[in-house]
Amino acid sequence: MPVNKVVSSAEARASLASLLNEIEDLGEHVIITRRGKPLAILLSYEEYERLLETLDVLSDPELMKAVQEGEEDIKRGDIASLNEYLKDREERLA
Repeated sequence: MPVNKVVSSAEARASLASLLNEIEDLGEHVIITRRGKPLAILLSYEEYERLLETLDVLSDPELMKAVQEGEEDIKRGDIASLNEYLKDREERLA
């Protein structure tokens, strides 16, 4: 994750265009403060969409259960290569 830049609300107001360019070009997050306390954050729309998608996945109990089961399979060594999976799938569909 990129290093966050911290600016005051007054500085953000005065330099919004350049902050938006930094977010777009460098992938930075900009923390906006008021009286020295974090107030808001500027981040790219793509990053915002990724965060929403992550929250969606994390809030889906069935999907999280599947992820946990997959992690347990890996710990047990119960894994297959892509080629093994495709061969097994082909055999089951035939």
